[in-house]
Amino acid sequence: MVKEMGSGVFSGCINLKSATLSDGIEDIGSSTFSGCVNLEQVYIPNTLLHLPHFTFEGCEKLEKLDIPESIRNIDYNCIVKCNTIRTLVVPEGVVCLEYGAISHCSSLESVFLPSTISSLDEGLFNGCPNLKTVIIPPGTKAKFLQMELVFLKDKLIFSQIE
Repeated sequence: MVKEMGSGVFSGCINLKSATLSDGIEDIGSSTFSGCVNLEQVYIPNTLLHLPHFTFEGCEKLEKLDIPESIRNIDYNCIVKCNTIRTLVVPEGVVCLEYGAISHCSSLESVFLPSTISSLDEGLFNGCPNLKTVIIPPGTKAKFLQMELVFLKDKLIFSQIE
């Protein structure tokens, strides 16, 4: 059984439309799907613990990304230039969104963050001109929010679900 994949395994596969990562995969290298401009859907198993940098960079036709609850960290520049994603749900369990983890997604309108999030780095949501709402559930550690509210205050509506 394959447990890990090296960097750039599918990088630049312009004809790739869908992909299924096998159950049991624990680690993927950076840039796994980078430049897969026609990728529309991908299955990520619950055995993967983090999404490395540039995993989905330039996946222009990826409309929906189901991130499994096993993911703890989304690395810098992971979901970049995914121009058809409108809504993104970051699942419970994710504790860190690194610098620019979600950026330059021109159609992104709303993001749902988990209560487990404790770190949001600068540059998050850069280049997402249509992003209007970021939902933060009650009980979320608020230590990181002050910087982000100031940084993004004119652009986003931060809401808490009750």
